Amino acid sequence: TAIAPGWTFERPGGSTAEDIVTFFVFNSPITSPPDNPRYGVQISNTDPDPADTFKYLQVTYDNVNTFASATNQFTFSFWASNTSGTANVELVLLKNFGTGGSVATQQTLTTFTIANAAYTQYIFTFNFGLNTGMTIGPNNDDFVAIALNFPTSSSFNPIILTDFLLTPGTIVTPVLPDLPEFISTYQA
Repeated sequence: TAIAPGWTFERPGGSTAEDIVTFFVFNSPITSPPDNPRYGVQISNTDPDPADTFKYLQVTYDNVNTFASATNQFTFSFWASNTSGTANVELVLLKNFGTGGSVATQQTLTTFTIANAAYTQYIFTFNFGLNTGMTIGPNNDDFVAIALNFPTSSSFNPIILTDFLLTPGTIVTPVLPDLPEFISTYQA
């Protein structure tokens, strides 16, 4: 399911889970998150499929070597609200080397515990690592992706997410830059 440029909701093809993914507009200004977001995504599961191995909200970048470095740090952040309950959501780095390339890899970077009804900012700094020794397939279908992996074996109440940011450097308190919407959409 496509969400915004580069963003998708992914799960196994044969999944029978009842995942509910909706997108909405914040109809009036809000003070938290402080960047006064315009849009949000709400994700819940009312009937899990025990066979599911992943449930990703992911952003994908063409070219598996995008961001490849063992030293350059990047900070990923977002704001989230969990209206009731607690959900552990993993931040996963996916690398696909394309058709005919090395086997795809996935690495869990951290786990966020989303448990607050009030919007809370979640932040993690990491590097994408090198792809030394890997083979990239000839079809230009390789990519790197960052995914939030939602619980697969249990149902969870609506989690609302907004204000996603991936920025170079180690940023302690990331703030979305004030940009017109068309520029943010273009950069996504």
